[in-house]
Amino acid sequence: MTTIRLDESTAGLAGFPAGFTVLGRDDLGDVLASDGKGKVWRFPHGNGDWNTRSVAFASRAQLDAYVAFQHWFATEDATADLATLQAKQQALRAFRTSQPRAPYTKDAVEGALESLRDEIADRRFQASAKGNSIAARQELGSRCEQALRDAGAGGAWMVRAHVSNRRALVVMGDFAAPWTEAQVRALLQPLLGKRLELVCVQRPDS
Repeated sequence: MTTIRLDESTAGLAGFPAGFTVLGRDDLGDVLASDGKGKVWRFPHGNGDWNTRSVAFASRAQLDAYVAFQHWFATEDATADLATLQAKQQALRAFRTSQPRAPYTKDAVEGALESLRDEIADRRFQASAKGNSIAARQELGSRCEQALRDAGAGGAWMVRAHVSNRRALVVMGDFAAPWTEAQVRALLQPLLGKRLELVCVQRPDS
C-alpha cells in the first residue's frame, strides 16, 4: 500500500528546487510537489539531491482524489467474502480509469489489483468442490492429531489432507512402538470412516 500524507512543510528539504510547491510525502518518504503549471511530481528521497523526479499526477485535483480514495488500497480482511473482493476490484479499476496521465495512481492500482487477484483466486478455490474437500480433510486431520494426543501417543504427529488423493489423509510420525503403523491405523481409521484412507509416512528425521 502506498499512502500519501498531505503536508506542505519544507522542513528537512534543504536544497529543494525553486518553482515547486511541496504538497506532501508518501510512506516511502518521497516528496510530492507541484510545478508552476499544476502538474504534480514525485521526488525520490535519499538520493542526496533533488535532481531526480518523475510525473506523479497530472494535477493537484488528482492528488487530492487519490488521498481521498487511498483507503481502498489497504489489505482486505482475511474473512472478506468473494463478492466484497470483486466489488473492491471494480472500484480500483474505475478509479484508475478516472485518473488519466497519473503514473502514481497506475502503479498503486496495479499493485493492489495483483494482490487482490490472488485473494480472489483463493476464495474461488475455497468455494470449489476441491477446496471444500481439502478444508474438510484438514479439519478431520486436526481431530486425528488431537486423538493421538489424547491416547498418549508420544512424539510429533502431523495429519494433513493428501495433496493429490481426495480420498486420503497423510499421517506423518516415527511409528515407534507402541505406536506402530498398525496401532495408529487402529486408532484413526474409525474417525475416517470407510470413504477415506490413511496413508502413513515415516517422519524424515525419525
